[in-house]
Amino acid sequence: MNIGDMHAGYTVIGKIEDRCVIAHSPTAPEPWVVWRLDYRGEAYSGYYTSDRKSAIGEFIERGFQLDLQEC
Repeated sequence: MNIGDMHAGYTVIGKIEDRCVIAHSPTAPEPWVVWRLDYRGEAYSGYYTSDRKSAIGEFIERGFQLDLQEC
């Protein structure tokens, strides 16, 4: 999944590596979503919200969350 792609009616507007994406749909009841990406780049575990600031916070948290086993 890449910036500009459509998924479930949302347009991807941001991506952090192959960890997560943030997407927006102006017509959805909760227009902001953050999805984790699996090893194939497929979206799962969506965080849906009507609050842009909350979505951005979730996007940053998911995108920069370190796996302690990698350290």
